[in-house]
Amino acid sequence: MNVLFLNNSEVSPQNSGIQRVTTVLADEFSKNGIKCYSVFFSHNQSEPKANFEEKYLLNKKNVYEQLENILVTNKINFVICQEVVGNKLFFKNIRRAVKKIEHCKSVYCLHNTPEHIYSRPNIFAELVAVFQEKKYFRLKKLAVCLMPEFLYNWINTLITRRKYQVLNKNFDYIMLLSDSFKQSYFKISNISKDDKEKVIAINNLLSFQQNIDSQQISQKENIILIVSRLWERQKRISESLKIWKKVQQKTDINNWKLVIVGIGEDEKYLKSLAKKLNIKEVYFEGRQNPIEYYRKSSIFMMTSAYEGFPMVLGEAQQMGVVPIVCDTYGAVHDIIENDFDGIIIEKNNTEKYVNQLITLMQNDEKRQILAKNALESCKKFSTENIIEKWRELFENNLKF
Repeated sequence: MNVLFLNNSEVSPQNSGIQRVTTVLADEFSKNGIKCYSVFFSHNQSEPKANFEEKYLLNKKNVYEQLENILVTNKINFVICQEVVGNKLFFKNIRRAVKKIEHCKSVYCLHNTPEHIYSRPNIFAELVAVFQEKKYFRLKKLAVCLMPEFLYNWINTLITRRKYQVLNKNFDYIMLLSDSFKQSYFKISNISKDDKEKVIAINNLLSFQQNIDSQQISQKENIILIVSRLWERQKRISESLKIWKKVQQKTDINNWKLVIVGIGEDEKYLKSLAKKLNIKEVYFEGRQNPIEYYRKSSIFMMTSAYEGFPMVLGEAQQMGVVPIVCDTYGAVHDIIENDFDGIIIEKNNTEKYVNQLITLMQNDEKRQILAKNALESCKKFSTENIIEKWRELFENNLKF
Protein backbone atom coordinates (compact mmCIF):
# COMPACT_ATOMS: atom_id res chain seq x y z
CA MET A 1 0.00 0.00 0.00
CA ASN A 2 1.51 3.35 -1.10
CA VAL A 3 0.18 6.80 -0.24
CA LEU A 4 1.16 10.18 -1.67
CA PHE A 5 0.60 13.41 0.30
CA LEU A 6 0.24 16.69 -1.60
CA ASN A 7 1.04 19.87 0.36
CA ASN A 8 1.72 23.45 -0.64
CA SER A 9 5.14 23.40 0.98
CA GLU A 10 7.63 20.85 2.24
CA VAL A 11 6.17 19.27 5.37
CA SER A 12 7.47 20.35 8.78
CA PRO A 13 5.49 19.61 11.97
CA GLN A 14 6.48 23.01 13.41
CA ASN A 15 5.14 24.96 10.43
CA SER A 16 1.36 24.59 10.83
CA GLY A 17 -1.39 22.42 12.25
CA ILE A 18 -2.08 20.88 8.84
CA GLN A 19 1.57 19.97 8.39
CA ARG A 20 1.62 18.51 11.91
CA VAL A 21 -1.40 16.38 10.93
CA THR A 22 0.42 15.27 7.79
CA THR A 23 3.51 14.35 9.78
CA VAL A 24 1.61 12.32 12.37
CA LEU A 25 -0.45 10.51 9.72
CA ALA A 26 2.64 9.66 7.67
CA ASP A 27 4.44 8.35 10.77
CA GLU A 28 1.50 6.21 11.82
CA PHE A 29 0.83 4.91 8.29
CA SER A 30 4.50 3.88 8.07
CA LYS A 31 4.24 1.98 11.34
CA ASN A 32 1.31 0.09 9.80
CA GLY A 33 3.29 -0.96 6.72
CA ILE A 34 2.06 1.81 4.40
CA LYS A 35 4.74 3.58 2.38
CA CYS A 36 4.32 7.36 2.35
CA TYR A 37 5.58 9.82 -0.26
CA SER A 38 5.45 13.62 -0.33
CA VAL A 39 4.90 16.13 -3.13
CA PHE A 40 5.14 19.87 -2.53
CA PHE A 41 5.52 23.08 -4.51
CA SER A 42 7.96 25.09 -2.38
CA HIS A 43 10.68 24.37 0.15
CA ASN A 44 10.12 25.04 3.84
CA GLN A 45 12.52 26.86 6.14
CA SER A 46 11.03 25.33 9.30
CA GLU A 47 12.79 22.46 11.03
CA PRO A 48 12.59 19.55 11.52
CA LYS A 49 11.32 18.14 8.24
CA ALA A 50 8.92 15.20 8.17
CA ASN A 51 10.18 11.80 7.02
CA PHE A 52 8.90 10.14 3.84
CA GLU A 53 10.06 7.35 1.54
CA GLU A 54 10.70 10.00 -1.12
CA LYS A 55 10.04 13.73 -1.44
CA TYR A 56 9.36 15.59 -4.71
CA LEU A 57 9.41 19.30 -5.48
CA LEU A 58 6.93 19.97 -8.30
CA ASN A 59 6.56 22.83 -10.74
CA LYS A 60 2.91 23.85 -11.05
CA LYS A 61 3.35 24.59 -14.76
CA ASN A 62 3.37 20.93 -15.77
CA VAL A 63 1.73 19.11 -12.88
CA TYR A 64 0.17 16.36 -14.97
CA GLU A 65 3.40 14.97 -16.46
CA GLN A 66 5.36 15.18 -13.21
CA LEU A 67 2.63 13.72 -11.04
CA GLU A 68 1.85 10.89 -13.45
CA ASN A 69 5.51 9.88 -13.42
CA ILE A 70 5.62 9.90 -9.60
CA LEU A 71 2.41 7.86 -9.33
CA VAL A 72 3.64 5.26 -11.83
CA THR A 73 7.17 5.03 -10.42
CA ASN A 74 6.01 4.53 -6.83
CA LYS A 75 2.84 2.52 -7.60
CA ILE A 76 0.68 4.95 -5.60
CA ASN A 77 -2.71 3.66 -4.43
CA PHE A 78 -4.05 6.77 -2.75
CA VAL A 79 -3.40 10.52 -3.20
CA ILE A 80 -4.18 12.75 -0.21
CA CYS A 81 -4.39 16.49 -0.91
CA GLN A 82 -3.77 18.13 2.44
CA GLU A 83 -3.42 21.86 1.78
CA VAL A 84 -3.13 22.40 -1.94
CA VAL A 85 -4.14 25.71 -3.53
CA GLY A 86 -4.93 25.73 -7.24
CA ASN A 87 -7.35 26.61 -10.01
CA LYS A 88 -9.73 24.48 -12.06
CA LEU A 89 -7.04 23.39 -14.52
CA PHE A 90 -4.63 22.50 -11.74
CA PHE A 91 -7.09 20.13 -10.05
CA LYS A 92 -8.15 18.71 -13.40
CA ASN A 93 -4.52 17.76 -14.05
CA ILE A 94 -4.32 16.03 -10.67
CA ARG A 95 -7.43 14.07 -11.60
CA ARG A 96 -6.01 13.14 -15.03
CA ALA A 97 -2.83 11.82 -13.43
CA VAL A 98 -4.72 9.80 -10.81
CA LYS A 99 -7.06 8.28 -13.41
CA LYS A 100 -4.06 7.06 -15.39
CA ILE A 101 -3.16 4.72 -12.53
CA GLU A 102 -5.25 1.58 -12.10
CA HIS A 103 -7.07 1.40 -8.75
CA CYS A 104 -5.66 4.77 -7.59
CA LYS A 105 -8.02 7.05 -5.64
CA SER A 106 -7.81 10.65 -4.48
CA VAL A 107 -9.12 12.58 -1.48
CA TYR A 108 -9.18 16.30 -0.81
CA CYS A 109 -9.00 17.17 2.88
CA LEU A 110 -10.90 20.31 3.89
CA HIS A 111 -9.26 21.45 7.12
CA ASN A 112 -11.77 24.11 8.12
CA THR A 113 -15.46 24.32 8.76
CA PRO A 114 -17.09 25.09 5.39
CA GLU A 115 -18.67 28.15 7.00
CA HIS A 116 -15.28 29.79 7.61
CA ILE A 117 -15.92 31.86 4.47
CA TYR A 118 -18.30 34.10 6.44
CA SER A 119 -15.62 35.25 8.87
CA ARG A 120 -14.44 38.75 7.98
CA PRO A 121 -10.99 40.36 8.37
CA ASN A 122 -10.30 42.44 11.48
CA ILE A 123 -10.38 46.10 10.44
CA PHE A 124 -7.91 47.22 13.13
CA ALA A 125 -5.38 44.52 12.21
CA GLU A 126 -5.63 45.53 8.56
CA LEU A 127 -5.16 49.22 9.44
CA VAL A 128 -1.98 48.40 11.39
CA ALA A 129 -0.68 46.32 8.47
CA VAL A 130 -1.33 49.09 5.96
CA PHE A 131 -0.27 52.19 7.86
CA GLN A 132 2.34 50.92 10.32
CA GLU A 133 3.88 48.02 8.43
CA LYS A 134 3.39 49.57 4.94
CA LYS A 135 1.82 46.36 3.65
CA TYR A 136 -0.30 47.97 0.98
CA PHE A 137 -1.43 44.65 -0.49
CA ARG A 138 -3.75 44.43 2.54
CA LEU A 139 -5.74 47.42 1.32
CA LYS A 140 -7.96 44.88 -0.42
CA LYS A 141 -8.75 43.21 2.91
CA LEU A 142 -9.38 46.61 4.46
CA ALA A 143 -11.97 47.31 1.76
CA VAL A 144 -13.57 43.93 2.44
CA CYS A 145 -13.96 44.89 6.11
CA LEU A 146 -16.22 47.77 5.08
CA MET A 147 -18.45 45.72 2.79
CA PRO A 148 -22.07 45.20 3.94
CA GLU A 149 -22.51 41.79 5.56
CA PHE A 150 -25.17 40.49 3.17
CA LEU A 151 -23.01 41.40 0.16
CA TYR A 152 -19.87 39.92 1.73
CA ASN A 153 -21.67 36.63 2.47
CA TRP A 154 -23.29 36.45 -0.97
CA ILE A 155 -20.01 37.02 -2.85
CA ASN A 156 -18.10 34.52 -0.70
CA THR A 157 -20.81 31.88 -1.13
CA LEU A 158 -20.61 32.17 -4.92
CA ILE A 159 -16.80 32.06 -4.98
CA THR A 160 -16.61 29.13 -2.57
CA ARG A 161 -19.39 27.21 -4.32
CA ARG A 162 -17.37 27.26 -7.54
CA LYS A 163 -14.28 26.08 -5.66
CA TYR A 164 -16.13 23.24 -3.92
CA GLN A 165 -17.78 22.16 -7.18
CA VAL A 166 -14.32 21.87 -8.77
CA LEU A 167 -13.24 19.67 -5.85
CA ASN A 168 -16.39 17.54 -6.11
CA LYS A 169 -15.72 16.93 -9.80
CA ASN A 170 -12.02 16.13 -9.57
CA PHE A 171 -11.64 14.05 -6.39
CA ASP A 172 -13.01 10.65 -5.45
CA TYR A 173 -13.58 11.83 -1.86
CA ILE A 174 -13.97 15.09 0.00
CA MET A 175 -12.86 14.63 3.59
CA LEU A 176 -14.24 16.85 6.33
CA LEU A 177 -12.97 16.80 9.90
CA SER A 178 -16.36 16.35 11.53
CA ASP A 179 -19.76 14.94 10.61
CA SER A 180 -21.16 18.23 11.89
CA PHE A 181 -19.69 19.98 8.83
CA LYS A 182 -21.51 17.88 6.22
CA GLN A 183 -24.76 19.83 5.99
CA SER A 184 -23.04 23.18 5.56
CA TYR A 185 -20.77 21.68 2.91
CA PHE A 186 -23.77 20.24 1.07
CA LYS A 187 -25.52 23.62 1.18
CA ILE A 188 -22.59 25.81 0.16
CA SER A 189 -21.34 23.48 -2.59
CA ASN A 190 -24.84 22.71 -3.89
CA ILE A 191 -23.60 19.15 -4.32
CA SER A 192 -25.70 16.65 -6.26
CA LYS A 193 -27.53 13.89 -4.42
CA ASP A 194 -25.33 11.21 -6.00
CA ASP A 195 -22.10 12.99 -5.03
CA LYS A 196 -23.05 13.34 -1.37
CA GLU A 197 -21.72 9.83 -0.78
CA LYS A 198 -18.19 10.97 -1.60
CA VAL A 199 -18.23 13.44 1.32
CA ILE A 200 -16.80 11.65 4.35
CA ALA A 201 -15.51 12.68 7.77
CA ILE A 202 -12.47 11.57 9.77
CA ASN A 203 -11.32 13.50 12.82
CA ASN A 204 -7.74 14.60 13.35
CA LEU A 205 -5.70 12.32 15.59
CA LEU A 206 -3.72 13.25 18.68
CA SER A 207 -0.28 14.75 18.15
CA PHE A 208 1.60 13.27 21.09
CA GLN A 209 2.44 9.64 21.66
CA GLN A 210 1.51 9.73 25.36
CA ASN A 211 -0.58 11.73 27.81
CA ILE A 212 0.99 13.15 30.94
CA ASP A 213 0.45 11.23 34.15
CA SER A 214 -2.65 12.38 36.05
CA GLN A 215 -0.52 12.94 39.15
CA GLN A 216 1.38 15.69 37.30
CA ILE A 217 -1.76 17.82 37.04
CA SER A 218 -1.42 19.05 40.62
CA GLN A 219 2.12 20.26 39.84
CA LYS A 220 1.13 22.62 37.06
CA GLU A 221 1.89 26.33 37.14
CA ASN A 222 -0.43 29.34 36.99
CA ILE A 223 -0.17 29.68 33.23
CA ILE A 224 -2.94 30.31 30.72
CA LEU A 225 -1.70 29.14 27.33
CA ILE A 226 -2.48 30.05 23.73
CA VAL A 227 -0.81 28.07 20.93
CA SER A 228 -1.82 29.62 17.65
CA ARG A 229 -0.96 31.30 14.41
CA LEU A 230 -1.26 35.04 15.04
CA TRP A 231 -3.88 35.72 12.40
CA GLU A 232 -6.86 37.79 13.46
CA ARG A 233 -9.33 36.78 10.79
CA GLN A 234 -9.49 33.26 12.16
CA LYS A 235 -7.78 33.10 15.53
CA ARG A 236 -9.02 36.37 17.10
CA ILE A 237 -6.21 36.54 19.64
CA SER A 238 -7.30 40.15 20.21
CA GLU A 239 -10.43 38.78 21.91
CA SER A 240 -8.27 36.72 24.24
CA LEU A 241 -6.24 39.80 25.12
CA LYS A 242 -9.39 41.82 25.85
CA ILE A 243 -10.76 39.00 28.01
CA TRP A 244 -7.47 38.80 29.90
CA LYS A 245 -7.64 42.57 30.46
CA LYS A 246 -11.17 42.26 31.90
CA VAL A 247 -10.03 39.42 34.16
CA GLN A 248 -7.36 41.71 35.56
CA GLN A 249 -9.94 44.43 36.13
CA LYS A 250 -12.29 42.10 38.04
CA THR A 251 -9.90 40.13 40.20
CA ASP A 252 -6.36 39.83 41.50
CA ILE A 253 -4.64 37.57 38.95
CA ASN A 254 -2.47 36.22 41.81
CA ASN A 255 0.70 35.41 39.87
CA TRP A 256 -1.12 34.05 36.83
CA LYS A 257 0.18 34.87 33.37
CA LEU A 258 -0.96 34.54 29.76
CA VAL A 259 1.60 32.93 27.45
CA ILE A 260 1.15 33.08 23.66
CA VAL A 261 3.15 30.65 21.51
CA GLY A 262 3.16 31.26 17.77
CA ILE A 263 3.89 33.74 15.02
CA GLY A 264 1.82 35.27 12.25
CA GLU A 265 1.04 38.24 10.08
CA ASP A 266 -0.81 40.10 12.86
CA GLU A 267 1.86 39.77 15.53
CA LYS A 268 2.72 43.49 15.43
CA TYR A 269 -0.94 44.46 15.79
CA LEU A 270 -1.45 42.13 18.77
CA LYS A 271 1.65 43.37 20.58
CA SER A 272 0.60 46.98 20.02
CA LEU A 273 -2.91 46.16 21.31
CA ALA A 274 -1.49 44.58 24.47
CA LYS A 275 0.60 47.70 25.03
CA LYS A 276 -2.28 50.07 24.29
CA LEU A 277 -4.61 48.28 26.73
CA ASN A 278 -1.82 48.16 29.32
CA ILE A 279 -2.32 44.43 29.75
CA LYS A 280 -0.15 42.90 32.43
CA GLU A 281 1.44 39.46 32.53
CA VAL A 282 1.16 38.65 28.82
CA TYR A 283 4.14 37.06 27.09
CA PHE A 284 4.64 36.52 23.35
CA GLU A 285 7.02 33.57 22.97
CA GLY A 286 7.19 33.34 19.17
CA ARG A 287 7.52 30.04 17.32
CA GLN A 288 8.44 27.29 19.78
CA ASN A 289 7.98 23.58 20.25
CA PRO A 290 4.84 23.84 22.41
CA ILE A 291 5.08 20.57 24.34
CA GLU A 292 6.94 22.00 27.34
CA TYR A 293 4.47 24.88 27.52
CA TYR A 294 1.62 22.37 27.61
CA ARG A 295 3.33 20.45 30.41
CA LYS A 296 3.54 23.55 32.63
CA SER A 297 0.23 25.25 31.79
CA SER A 298 -3.09 24.83 33.60
CA ILE A 299 -5.62 26.45 31.22
CA PHE A 300 -5.80 26.58 27.42
CA MET A 301 -7.51 29.60 25.89
CA MET A 302 -9.11 29.74 22.44
CA THR A 303 -11.30 32.49 20.98
CA SER A 304 -11.21 31.56 17.28
CA ALA A 305 -13.89 32.79 14.89
CA TYR A 306 -13.79 29.35 13.28
CA GLU A 307 -11.74 26.17 13.21
CA GLY A 308 -11.74 22.80 11.50
CA PHE A 309 -10.65 20.22 14.04
CA PRO A 310 -7.92 22.04 15.97
CA MET A 311 -5.11 19.75 17.02
CA VAL A 312 -4.18 22.15 19.80
CA LEU A 313 -7.31 21.21 21.76
CA GLY A 314 -6.40 17.53 21.72
CA GLU A 315 -2.82 18.42 22.59
CA ALA A 316 -4.01 20.50 25.53
CA GLN A 317 -6.22 17.69 26.81
CA GLN A 318 -3.39 15.17 26.44
CA MET A 319 -1.24 17.39 28.62
CA GLY A 320 -3.93 18.05 31.25
CA VAL A 321 -4.48 21.66 30.20
CA VAL A 322 -8.16 22.58 30.61
CA PRO A 323 -9.51 24.19 27.41
CA ILE A 324 -11.93 27.11 27.51
CA VAL A 325 -13.23 27.84 24.01
CA CYS A 326 -15.93 29.66 22.04
CA ASP A 327 -18.80 27.75 20.45
CA THR A 328 -18.03 28.94 16.92
CA TYR A 329 -17.66 25.65 14.99
CA GLY A 330 -19.43 22.31 15.16
CA ALA A 331 -16.39 20.12 15.81
CA VAL A 332 -15.80 21.73 19.21
CA HIS A 333 -18.58 19.45 20.52
CA ASP A 334 -16.75 16.40 19.14
CA ILE A 335 -13.76 17.31 21.29
CA ILE A 336 -15.17 18.90 24.44
CA GLU A 337 -18.08 17.96 26.67
CA ASN A 338 -18.96 21.20 28.41
CA ASP A 339 -18.12 21.30 32.11
CA PHE A 340 -16.74 17.77 31.98
CA ASP A 341 -13.39 17.97 30.17
CA GLY A 342 -13.38 21.64 29.24
CA ILE A 343 -15.55 24.74 29.04
CA ILE A 344 -17.54 25.88 25.99
CA ILE A 345 -18.73 29.50 25.95
CA GLU A 346 -21.64 30.65 23.80
CA LYS A 347 -20.61 32.72 20.79
CA ASN A 348 -19.97 36.41 21.61
CA ASN A 349 -20.69 35.95 25.35
CA THR A 350 -17.55 37.74 26.51
CA GLU A 351 -18.79 38.33 30.04
CA LYS A 352 -19.43 34.63 30.61
CA TYR A 353 -16.00 33.81 29.19
CA VAL A 354 -14.38 36.21 31.68
CA ASN A 355 -16.32 34.78 34.62
CA GLN A 356 -15.66 31.15 33.69
CA LEU A 357 -11.97 31.85 33.23
CA ILE A 358 -11.81 33.44 36.66
CA THR A 359 -13.61 30.41 38.13
CA LEU A 360 -11.05 28.05 36.58
CA MET A 361 -8.19 30.17 37.89
CA GLN A 362 -9.56 30.29 41.43
CA ASN A 363 -10.98 26.77 41.76
CA ASP A 364 -8.07 24.33 41.84
CA GLU A 365 -10.31 21.34 42.56
CA LYS A 366 -12.62 21.92 39.58
CA ARG A 367 -9.70 22.62 37.27
CA GLN A 368 -7.97 19.39 38.23
CA ILE A 369 -11.17 17.33 37.82
CA LEU A 370 -11.69 18.72 34.31
CA ALA A 371 -8.04 18.09 33.46
CA LYS A 372 -8.19 14.45 34.60
CA ASN A 373 -11.41 13.90 32.65
CA ALA A 374 -9.73 15.36 29.57
CA LEU A 375 -6.87 12.88 29.85
CA GLU A 376 -9.39 10.08 29.41
CA SER A 377 -11.85 11.61 26.94
CA CYS A 378 -9.18 12.62 24.40
CA LYS A 379 -8.29 8.94 23.93
CA LYS A 380 -11.15 8.61 21.46
CA PHE A 381 -8.85 10.45 19.03
CA SER A 382 -5.92 8.11 19.67
CA THR A 383 -3.77 7.08 16.74
CA GLU A 384 -5.19 3.56 16.91
CA ASN A 385 -8.79 4.74 16.55
CA ILE A 386 -8.21 7.31 13.82
CA ILE A 387 -5.76 5.21 11.77
CA GLU A 388 -8.32 2.41 11.80
CA LYS A 389 -10.81 4.75 10.08
CA TRP A 390 -8.23 5.57 7.41
CA ARG A 391 -7.46 1.90 6.95
CA GLU A 392 -11.17 1.18 6.44
CA LEU A 393 -11.26 3.89 3.78
CA PHE A 394 -8.28 2.39 1.98
CA GLU A 395 -9.46 -1.23 2.19
CA ASN A 396 -13.07 -0.51 1.24
CA ASN A 397 -12.20 1.44 -1.87
CA LEU A 398 -8.97 0.02 -3.28
CA LYS A 399 -8.02 -3.23 -4.92
CA PHE A 400 -4.38 -4.12 -4.46
